[in-house]
Amino acid sequence: MARWHSDHHHLPSHPVGEERTTRHLNRWARHAVALAAVWLLVMVAYPGWASSDAMGYDDLSRLNAPQRTLLAWFYHHGQWPLWNPFSFGGQPFLAAGQAGPLYLPNALFLFAPVALAMKLSYLSHELVAATGMYLFVWSIVNSRRGAAAGAIAFTASGFFIGHQVHTQMFDAMSWLPWIAWAARGLLLSPRALPESPGHGHPARPAGLRQSTGRRYAGVLAGTLALMVYAGHPQVTFYTFLYLALYLLLWAVETRRSVRWRRFGAVAGSAAFGLLLAAPQWLPTAALVTYSDRQHPAAGFLLEGSMPPSAWLQFLSPFSIGGGDTGVPISLSTLLPIDHSNLFWEYTGGIGIVALALALATVVTRFRTSAEVQRLTAIALVCAVFALGSYGFLDIVLTRVPGFDLFRIPARYIGLVDFALSALAGLGAARLDAPMRRWVAIWCAVFFAVLAAARLWGPLAHAPRAAFTHPAALCVAIVLFSLVLARRDRLYGWGMWGLAAVTSAGQATLLSPFVLVAKAPYQAPSGAIQYLQAHLPKDDPLARAAAFGETSISYDQAAAYQIPALNGYDSLVPAWYDQSVALTWTDAVLKAEPASILDAYDVRYVVTPAGDEPVFGLPGAETSYTHWLPNVPKGAIGLQMHLEAPASAIDGRPLCSITLTAGTRTVTHWIYSYPTEDYYVTLPADWPQDAATRVTIRSEAWGGSFTIADLRWVEASGSEAPTVLPVHRTLGPRPWRAVYQDSRETVWENPDRTRPAWVTSDLAGVQPASGSVKPVGWTADEQEWRVDSETGGWLVLAQTYDPNWRASVDGQPAPVEAAGTGYGGVLTAVRVPKGSHNVRLVYRPLTFSLGLCVGGAALLAGGVWMLWGISRPRPRARAQG
Repeated sequence: MARWHSDHHHLPSHPVGEERTTRHLNRWARHAVALAAVWLLVMVAYPGWASSDAMGYDDLSRLNAPQRTLLAWFYHHGQWPLWNPFSFGGQPFLAAGQAGPLYLPNALFLFAPVALAMKLSYLSHELVAATGMYLFVWSIVNSRRGAAAGAIAFTASGFFIGHQVHTQMFDAMSWLPWIAWAARGLLLSPRALPESPGHGHPARPAGLRQSTGRRYAGVLAGTLALMVYAGHPQVTFYTFLYLALYLLLWAVETRRSVRWRRFGAVAGSAAFGLLLAAPQWLPTAALVTYSDRQHPAAGFLLEGSMPPSAWLQFLSPFSIGGGDTGVPISLSTLLPIDHSNLFWEYTGGIGIVALALALATVVTRFRTSAEVQRLTAIALVCAVFALGSYGFLDIVLTRVPGFDLFRIPARYIGLVDFALSALAGLGAARLDAPMRRWVAIWCAVFFAVLAAARLWGPLAHAPRAAFTHPAALCVAIVLFSLVLARRDRLYGWGMWGLAAVTSAGQATLLSPFVLVAKAPYQAPSGAIQYLQAHLPKDDPLARAAAFGETSISYDQAAAYQIPALNGYDSLVPAWYDQSVALTWTDAVLKAEPASILDAYDVRYVVTPAGDEPVFGLPGAETSYTHWLPNVPKGAIGLQMHLEAPASAIDGRPLCSITLTAGTRTVTHWIYSYPTEDYYVTLPADWPQDAATRVTIRSEAWGGSFTIADLRWVEASGSEAPTVLPVHRTLGPRPWRAVYQDSRETVWENPDRTRPAWVTSDLAGVQPASGSVKPVGWTADEQEWRVDSETGGWLVLAQTYDPNWRASVDGQPAPVEAAGTGYGGVLTAVRVPKGSHNVRLVYRPLTFSLGLCVGGAALLAGGVWMLWGISRPRPRARAQG
């Protein structure tokens, strides 16, 4: 039976010459056989890679596959994937940290169809995770059986199964075992080992290569950089949390004998990995400062806390249905257990047999093994974090910097699965009598918990098989332990087989939930085909919007390069989230003036079939204009008397009123309240002797209102005698259905829209005289020809971002946020009167800086590694 140390590798005596070479070859051959078995079981655990179906469930269809299709579009067109013009009215693409545009394995999507590339990507990352976990557990127990058990348990764990819907999270988590293995190796590297035995540390064996630590450092830095580039900052944060906890627990255990340079080696390697990944995380960090994550509410951060009832899935993996229960997953089983229909966020567990091995390891080895202590502590801390609002560390999740950037605490279960899988591997490596006894005891406890949950707890809502199958397995393991109580070898391999088969088996049954016959990104819908044919080719910003669940909701339109106002990403500019926010519902958008659709150059709106738009009235006038000859002396404002306000809900947009005198223009936005009189203040320097043009435009999404009259208001607050009767009814014009099928309807905007225009008023963005024409356009660079008699601001139907740089006729010009009434969501550039060329370039300084830092780090790392390889190695001393 393999024996293992708690704090160091098994360090062989390293014979010299042919004998050493032969032993190395034999050792690697045995590892190859073990890894081949692991890889085979991992591939069986995820049969989707060999299926004819497509990966297309939830975020796979809505976000991940479309973004990777768009990623290929960028590189095929020779453009940096910095700005996404097809979602949100324009949105930072690289900085959002989801698509992995600089992640080397995503090169698959440049050369293979997206459906095939998705499968190959998942398969390759499964094997990466399995290999890394094998190395990590092997470094602790020096047992191929234990290493294989840990690798299978982790790769087939609930976190990986559930988060197949989050491609970037799956990819990033695959590198965690490699980082853990390299960090542990650095702590135990030969260069750091004392010359003579110390507390908990072996003496340095003669002849052991001094370059081992350098290689661990390279692996740690490289895999951490790959994790960052994979595109999910939350997993990177979890990894740093794991490293911090691991180093802290190591320091507590080693006390005064600790060599601080070991910690420095780990910290330095991690920092070097961040330098390598600077082109990704620097723009992301900059976006955070003006995103909706800057000041998130506690409720937002704790949404997705893992309820205690959901932990039953560690014993009953199909408590919510599916798998071997014969009952599909449904809300009737989801809600009483997960308290949410997002079951993949709460999916955890490593298999009931592997869990028994892990817990038995904790009981039997906790006092004697510092490694067991560390892994157990990490699992417990992360389990409490996963509880979120149900636990006692919610204050950390909502108030401690770093923690307060990420939502859905249930995702901490990924670290729990990792630690438990490693513990299961340690247990499978050494199944002595105490271990066998505790495996049986834990299975008996599991049976009791399952029975209680079935009789009085959440499993009462679950299918019967969700109780009977795991309960029968618990009984079988107890009997197995009793029958083979004295057959160490047979029991050890038999328990290993049970753990591997049950872990891989539950993954085989559940992992295909992401498969669909045909994913939306594989075949365009009728609405998408209509939009592709009818959106004007000479208008680079003409776009559509979806109200409700349609084929262009979320980022799905990006798969076909259709500009859409909809989109979904973890990081978006705060002004967009507050003013448009079409990710989940159109309710936020409809709290803004209806002309926001015109300002964003929205030509079409797509709705589910049968849904009538809530805006539009047949025969309605949309605006009223009148010239007032002058402003009476002493007048400080204009009052409108309205009848029958359009909205019965307070605070809904009602109309805009624009006053123009000479070159002066101001716009005020009126929202419906339980009143009939609305007051507009004139600026103190408003021309008194010039005629003032008054334009009132309906901004309601539905309904109408009547302007009864206008009157001036004096400084005293009294009404001036001048009264202008109006009696005009205004409302939005109806949108016309131009395409319809059984799924959805496409509606055409009746208003005139434009991609860009010149205005003298950034608040109202009312077009002034002049013309604007696109000269050249790419995702990250655009050029416009502006002809204006008055000058002012060139406003683009594009979301504002501070990283755009502008020049007018080659001279730098400021870029401002326009459309105060819409929340300042549009992009504007100051232009003088006359004819000018305006050029805009999206090249964040943080990205340019990141390229320099990352390139320098890569060069320095290469030189450092080559220097270490080229250094003469110390001769091996004779063994005797």
